[in-house]
This record gives sequence, C-alpha cells and structure tokens, in this order.
Amino acid sequence: MPMVIDIVRDGMATATAHSMTVLGEVLTEWLLAHKAQAEQVVDGKTLTGAMQAIMEVARKQGHVGWGVVDDQEGLRIALAYFGVTDSGVTGSAPKPAADALDLDALMGG
Repeated sequence: MPMVIDIVRDGMATATAHSMTVLGEVLTEWLLAHKAQAEQVVDGKTLTGAMQAIMEVARKQGHVGWGVVDDQEGLRIALAYFGVTDSGVTGSAPKPAADALDLDALMGG
C-alpha cells in the first residue's frame, strides 16, 4: 500500500488542473515537515479525492451555488481525507520561501 506522500506526488504527476498542482504543493510541503504523517500508509486514496473532499465542504458552507474554505481549513480537510489527524496541523498552509518571486519588484513597486 502506498504512503500519503507518494499518493500526493503521483496525483501531481498526472494533474492537468492548476488547482490540483497547488493542492499537491501545499500538501507536499506540509508532509515534508511532518515525516511520520508523510510515511503513513493508506489505501484507496487519491489527490483528486482530497480535492473533492475540500470542494464538498465548501459547497456545504456556500451560498448562491458556491463556497470557499481558507488555506488552513483546506489543508485540514485534505489531511483528514488521507487519515492524518489534525493534531499535527497548526497555523496556516506553508508560506512561500523568502526567495520566492516578488511581484512588486517585477512591477517596479
């Protein structure tokens, strides 16, 4: 049976939607910082399933046909889908690295 980190990476490799890539990147960064949870073995789970779990919660909370969850809640929902308890989830989703692209600098701001 595959580990959570392998499922996420496999899902990213086949993803065609940008949202799936972003979810995969957020999960990968969190899992790399939490090795025990990353190596947890699960069966029958997919990155697409994690996205669907997030979308279902957003739909239930939504109004006028659409809904939103914040980054922290989305991360918790996705991890819960994989069976990772939220006892290890603190703060928000990982922040971009300090050397990440600076849009203000590119735009002369």
